[in-house]
Amino acid sequence: MSFFQHKIMYSRLLVSSIFLILTLTSTVANANCVVDGTGAIVTPANIRTAPTPGLAVNNGSNASSSCTITPTATKFTIFKIALCTADTSSNDLSSCQYILDSAAGIEHILTQGVSSALATPGFGVAPGSYDYLAFVLSSKFGTLASWRTTNDVWGKCEDYGSAQAEADLDDSNCQSSPWPKGTYCWTDHPGPTTYNPSTTLSLAHGQAVSGSKMLIACGSSPGTAKWTYELTNILQDHNGSDQCYDGSDRSTFLANGDRFAFTAGDSDGVNYNIISNLLKSDDTFATTCENTAKVLFTAILPNPVVVTANSLFDLKFKQEEISHLEFGGSDRDWNDSEYTYEGPPWMYKVGISPPQLYLTTSEPEVVPEEAF
Repeated sequence: MSFFQHKIMYSRLLVSSIFLILTLTSTVANANCVVDGTGAIVTPANIRTAPTPGLAVNNGSNASSSCTITPTATKFTIFKIALCTADTSSNDLSSCQYILDSAAGIEHILTQGVSSALATPGFGVAPGSYDYLAFVLSSKFGTLASWRTTNDVWGKCEDYGSAQAEADLDDSNCQSSPWPKGTYCWTDHPGPTTYNPSTTLSLAHGQAVSGSKMLIACGSSPGTAKWTYELTNILQDHNGSDQCYDGSDRSTFLANGDRFAFTAGDSDGVNYNIISNLLKSDDTFATTCENTAKVLFTAILPNPVVVTANSLFDLKFKQEEISHLEFGGSDRDWNDSEYTYEGPPWMYKVGISPPQLYLTTSEPEVVPEEAF
């Protein structure tokens, strides 16, 4: 997901069913990229003379350096989905009945326009009343995405001149001439990047690369998108900073896995209390960006879910508008007389939110016996 945003989850209870939407975006407000009549994202020919200098796109509400699109595909891993009778944000799931409980996790890929079943084993939820929903996901999310822009955008270097320079993403050594640009762009580097975006060495997911590197390919014709990944490595914005360590090299994590509690409202004006915690690989609370491996979400339901022996469960996912395009330019002082750049905007990365999740419970229709 975008490192300019906090991460949240929200849920809604419908008549005779649960409708849960899981997301890590900080708001349900529109952040979709504004497009023209052909579907191309509206970008300026010259970022200096954009409506707001340095901001390459409009996110549906205002000029911005980031906006969202629907990807071609999304990859994520689920460890647990559960209905619970007690608050699980203390990392105690002993009150839960599991819809999914996998130590290894189940990787799932959503592909646009294609239906696919989640490979879950059979499960049983004991009859009862449940006030909480708990989810544990990997903190690593992947995406495949391609898009068009109305004007040229600079993409990543195609030829770094050496294997080491390519490994380091050393643009100063780029041998590409001219530097690649165009109105077709696509994910091209695996990363992973991070939410904040630090170069974290993740114990679970490997070395992250800087989110301020150019990781997106652009050209005059369509290219083949490659998987790119992002790590959720921190939840809080500590005193105006979302960095992993303070000036004394102390972890900025709050207690209980950087616990982040908030209230989110839906379009119907219903508010939901959500708590998120970061976990290590062994399911204990994470204490640093480096040992974060999973995310635990606890949703406090506004009304309890009542499960009977006959209850039916239906689980669906949706990946609409969850890839965050991150453009450069917002970090520059466009009033500085010594900064004289004129030309197209450039791209850094694609941030990733997890897909929306719909969990529905219902009761089978009772058909009365025909009277004879």
